[in-house]
Amino acid sequence: MTGPAAKERRRLRSAAGGGRRRAPAMARRVLRGLLLLEAAGLLGALLLYRAMDRSQDFRYTMQKRFPSILEVYYKSNERSGIHGIRENDQMTWLSSKN
Repeated sequence: MTGPAAKERRRLRSAAGGGRRRAPAMARRVLRGLLLLEAAGLLGALLLYRAMDRSQDFRYTMQKRFPSILEVYYKSNERSGIHGIRENDQMTWLSSKN
């Protein structure tokens, strides 16, 4: 396409910034903030999982304070094929009460 219509389209594109529009600075900052917030949340979830995975005492604390979070931990382990953690915790906690 080298006709006059193609030249006109190219002229209009170059006048409008090459056909590419950049996001305003505020939108870029908001997007960057959201990505950092998501990364911080992911890191926090990973650290919480590792703490629960390593310490039965921490799991006991979580069971008293945030039982729904501990339930997510147990279910994620069961889905990945790691069974018996819940039962071992319950047996330990019941035997320590007696």
